[in-house]
Amino acid sequence: ACNIFLEKMLHLDFAPAHSLIANNIFNRGANNALAASSDASLQPANDSIGIAGGIDSSGMLAMVDSLVVNNEGYNGGGLANHEAAMVLTNTTVANNRSVGPSDSRGGGISNSGDLTLTNSLITKNNALVSGGGLFNTSDGTVHSNQTAIVKNTPQNCVGVSFACP
Repeated sequence: ACNIFLEKMLHLDFAPAHSLIANNIFNRGANNALAASSDASLQPANDSIGIAGGIDSSGMLAMVDSLVVNNEGYNGGGLANHEAAMVLTNTTVANNRSVGPSDSRGGGISNSGDLTLTNSLITKNNALVSGGGLFNTSDGTVHSNQTAIVKNTPQNCVGVSFACP
C-alpha cells in the first residue's frame, strides 16, 4: 500500500472511471509514499516526508468524482493539505483514521492551506484528538459549497468559519 506525497500540482479527474485512494497506511519508516514531480508523474519518495494516509499535498491538488476511503495516517488520515490549494468536487472522504501521536488531528482531512469543497461528502472519519472529519489550522481557509460533513468523531469540524453540525 502506498500513499501520495505531492509537492507540485496534480489533477485527478478520471470520470467516469473515478479516482480511488483507498486502504493506505502511513508508515514513516517503510518508504511507502509517492512523490509528484513537476510534470505530475508519481515516483517513490523518501521516508522523511508526509503525514497523511492517502494523499499528503503541499502542491495544488484538484480531485473530481473521487473516493478517499479507508486510509490511516498521523494527521490527515485521508488527506493532508500543507499551505497549498486543494479542491475537492463530487468527492467522498470516508472511513479514514488519524491515529498518530498524541496530537493526531483531521481523520478525514487536515488543512493548513486553501481548501475548497464542492458537492462532496466527508463522513465516518475518526481522529484521536480533534477534527474527525476536518481539522483546519489557523493558517488554513475552508470554502464549502453543498458539502456534508457528518458522522465524524470526535467532532465533524474544527477551525472552520461555517456551521458544521
